[in-house]
Amino acid sequence: MKILTHQPFSIHAIGGGARILRRLFEGHEKEVVSLCLKCSSHVSPSGPFVELEVSAFPLRRHWHRGIPGQIFDLARNRVFREATMAKVRRAASAMNFDVLHVVAHGRFNSTFCDPSSRAGKPLWVSFHDHWIPRADNPDDIGRLWRAADRRFVISAELGDKYSNDFGSENWTILSDGVDGSEFRNPRGHHGRTLNIYFGGMLHVDYYPLFEALAKALDCLVEQGWHPVMHLRGTQRLVFMEGRRFETRRLPATLSNDELRSDHQMADILYLPIGFSIPHFYLHSLSTKMVGYLASSGAILYHGPFDSAAARMLRGAESAALTDSMKPEVLANAILQAASHALPLSCNAKKLAKERFNLAEMRARFWNPGT
Repeated sequence: MKILTHQPFSIHAIGGGARILRRLFEGHEKEVVSLCLKCSSHVSPSGPFVELEVSAFPLRRHWHRGIPGQIFDLARNRVFREATMAKVRRAASAMNFDVLHVVAHGRFNSTFCDPSSRAGKPLWVSFHDHWIPRADNPDDIGRLWRAADRRFVISAELGDKYSNDFGSENWTILSDGVDGSEFRNPRGHHGRTLNIYFGGMLHVDYYPLFEALAKALDCLVEQGWHPVMHLRGTQRLVFMEGRRFETRRLPATLSNDELRSDHQMADILYLPIGFSIPHFYLHSLSTKMVGYLASSGAILYHGPFDSAAARMLRGAESAALTDSMKPEVLANAILQAASHALPLSCNAKKLAKERFNLAEMRARFWNPGT
């Protein structure tokens, strides 16, 4: 079975959506071609999958930094939208594939809703995130939901939400997963050093949580603790500078071996979820969380208690959770994660095995009858 997967990001990019695709297609590299829609001129990373890039118009280049982004958004997403979608369809029509897989994301979700646009080939759609007001068009998401022959959702909450909003249809949960070789033995915490880990870029909505974390770590220093903040691929944050705790910065990576080494080192794995976008946190799960579940240390969830991630982690007793922005309260949550690290980590492994088995995730995609 030959898969053409289409999404508005490179399959080799750093990010949750690309990671899900790579993990899902691993072992099937010769059966998959990626059709990437580019909106900026940055050079996409290379990797094991064949990828064809189609540029949206206008393509934002580095010398356009002085031009407001709204101008590009208006031109790309409205004035030239149909022309860009036609370009993507032409590129797809020149390829040999059995199934078209689309990641629902961005402004071009209606590109392949019409069966004639994909030569009658089956349409499988992955819904990683709930649509965001003013960033996505819900009508296009609804069209894609109804047009799909198979629907993959990141969580049961998202499947139920879209069935209610766009029409009752069958759906399958598909997310990142954990391979058996990636599990690390749970361990308790000892000593006064706290290795705290976060991997990935930060959206601006997460800045207040990270600033609260920095203040909480300063509080712990005053109490005689030695916190060390390990940041993998995270941009420089002004409010993290000049603090009383130690910060170690690691470059961004796509290496699963490096990420496993990070997780093995960490006493506490920090999982922030922003408060400002309920559409996202109520129905979506973090791929970062899935990787954290297999680690030796304990997860510290910091965000709204009604999110899909918080409900799952709380129900499985697999993380310390707090929704507070007060440094003293957050500091206590960090210590709670450390003092209960062993049972929290044990429960996290159980959750990972029950809900995020990578072999089962792949089978759901590649073996439709299972």
